[in-house]
Amino acid sequence: MKSGKKILLFINLTIFSTISLTLQCTNGDTGDLEGQRTVLFEKFTGTWCGWCPYGVDILDEILETTDRIVVLAYHTKDSMSIGTTKDLTEAFDPRHPMAVIDRVQYPETEKMPISRNDWKRTVTYRQGARSFLDLGVSGIYDPGSRKIELDVKLKSLKDYTEGVFKLNVIVAQNGLIYTQRIFRDPERKEIPGYIHNYVVREMVTGAWGKVLEKEKIMVEDEEAQVLKGEKISFKLNEDFDAENCHIVIFIHEDLGKGYGPVQQATEISVKKLTGFDTVRK
Repeated sequence: MKSGKKILLFINLTIFSTISLTLQCTNGDTGDLEGQRTVLFEKFTGTWCGWCPYGVDILDEILETTDRIVVLAYHTKDSMSIGTTKDLTEAFDPRHPMAVIDRVQYPETEKMPISRNDWKRTVTYRQGARSFLDLGVSGIYDPGSRKIELDVKLKSLKDYTEGVFKLNVIVAQNGLIYTQRIFRDPERKEIPGYIHNYVVREMVTGAWGKVLEKEKIMVEDEEAQVLKGEKISFKLNEDFDAENCHIVIFIHEDLGKGYGPVQQATEISVKKLTGFDTVRK
């Protein structure tokens, strides 16, 4: 996520002393950005999928026009697949390449996953829907133990007095290289050395996230702009390239099947966590 206009969300992170950080919104527009939505884009892919490179082309075009989007790539039936992906594929039943955008079913669609031809307009449509939750994250990375400690901060802009809301923490990695199949290319049927980005490596809070306590998402005093916190600790797998990993955090409403509309999303690179630069010292 690129740096942009500041919003009223502050995170205190204690290292050797306490410092104050201001969360950077993912939009560079001017004006009050409170309530703007960062869309979660979850695509389903595989090295065997000959249409998937064309989906990547469309996604790249979307990313050129907006940075209020967080991307996750779930691989199936290839060397980058993980066990928990099965829970999502069984629930969403996607073809490849398809994407679930903020876990919402849109008009004129039979189910949540939508085809690549509809990605652009759906992302734009969803970004126009106001979010009532601001979300930020900071953290510490210990290169020796590979332990990550995250401090997730959220501020409710309305009272979430009803419903079940869940926090999701996912590790994704860029730069994984595997041969990719491609259809309708006059010169080749496979692309050796294909670079795969946004690859989901671990779902730290499980396939459907961790239930948030009610007091974490209830408005106590709008004028005081009360921030609520949630701390998450885990060890980064030895097989993951920390320098190319980032952590995606999002909150969704559980409508009874484990999933439901995403309220807000954000991400942070492991390289930006305090302590990462000690790797080279």
